[in-house]
Amino acid sequence: MSDKCRICGEQVQYLPSHLKRHKTTIVEYGKNYPQWVSFTTAPIDFRMTPNQLLEAVKLNLVKSKDPPNADNTETVNKLVITEDIAKNYQRIKKLPKFSIEEIERREIYLNRKREEMMQRLSFYCPRCKENVAPPMDSLILQLAMKRKMTLEEACENSKISHYRHVHTDYESEIINFEEKVEASYFEEVRLKHIKYNHESLEAFKDTIKYTKQKTKIKTRYSEEAKRLIQENFIPQKDKQETKKPFEENKSGKQETK
Repeated sequence: MSDKCRICGEQVQYLPSHLKRHKTTIVEYGKNYPQWVSFTTAPIDFRMTPNQLLEAVKLNLVKSKDPPNADNTETVNKLVITEDIAKNYQRIKKLPKFSIEEIERREIYLNRKREEMMQRLSFYCPRCKENVAPPMDSLILQLAMKRKMTLEEACENSKISHYRHVHTDYESEIINFEEKVEASYFEEVRLKHIKYNHESLEAFKDTIKYTKQKTKIKTRYSEEAKRLIQENFIPQKDKQETKKPFEENKSGKQETK
């Protein structure tokens, strides 16, 4: 929309924020002060995606026209009327946010970024004798991509996760634990004559009592994984110095290495 507020006449940088002073919204403003605005500006002001507005134009929910002296008729160069956007606001917001082409492009981009991050989080495992990386659906990978975890933290957690799942008895203990939880659930179903369904089983597993026990198992094996990592990744020289900081010389005196 124009940077000029039609209520007070002030020049403003971002109209939707300015309208809070007048105790109104951009939708109400669009209804009360209809005007033709740029197709590229309207989605920003009305907090919708360009594809939602484009679909609205195609469905005749919003009128559009060419700007004065326009050299072409591309949609992005068109003008749209704010009154129609405001009037059909709820319907427009339910339209697809992205086109099929945009979704495909985003998926290609995300896959490429995911592969790049997996490469950055990969490491050589001395026990597996090969490079390993977090799985595609790894929570660590997702957090690292969203920058909710630093690269250093993600690398460390990726190692711990790999060692815990592959080089400890964590997986088998979790399976045994879940089998016991399921047995407890079916015993409760039998005694209380409750009708079994998958949703109630999952809810039973998610009770605080069992999630705490599961967390304790994970913490215990994470500590074991850290110990194994320390054994594998501390240089041999450092290990010797850590285990044997002093040694006897021939005269019987101790000397520092």
